[in-house]
Amino acid sequence: ITQYALSVPGFRELFGAVSYEMQPTNKQSERRLFGTDNAMLVNSKFTYEGTIGGKSGWTQESGYTMVEAVERGGRTLVAVVMASAQKYDKFKDCAALFDYCFQNFAEVTFPGNAFDSVKVPVFGGGEKELGKMDVSVPDFTVLLPAGYTKDDLKLQYAVPEKYVIGQPFAPSFTV
Repeated sequence: ITQYALSVPGFRELFGAVSYEMQPTNKQSERRLFGTDNAMLVNSKFTYEGTIGGKSGWTQESGYTMVEAVERGGRTLVAVVMASAQKYDKFKDCAALFDYCFQNFAEVTFPGNAFDSVKVPVFGGGEKELGKMDVSVPDFTVLLPAGYTKDDLKLQYAVPEKYVIGQPFAPSFTV
């Protein structure tokens, strides 16, 4: 849910707000200022570089919980922690998850032409084959554990057995 919400215009500003001023209402004549309890977002011993925002919670069943998002070097990570024993452990747990990911995973971009293409027969609607079409992989980026390379990946095509001009054609691949 948070991954999707981060793409919604205006969400990041609300998610990362450190305070909110509520205007007077018909029941409350004064303005009220609310501050965040997100210690990763504000200046504290739990401050985490690149924090976008977070939402904390607590219930008896789940203990202390947190959904936190950070961004570094163009990479956005979202951590969800549950059942943290103490109030501030949720921040330590999120930081530990983020540290692990930033230290042990890297985005690697592969040019599509590094992989073999697949030839698919082309038909014009009749039984006669008009030729063959190359189906190739576009350039793509994946998150790999440290030390992994293209040679560690297996690419699997899911390509229809033929292409009929004017008909839907949806080849895909899985890494």
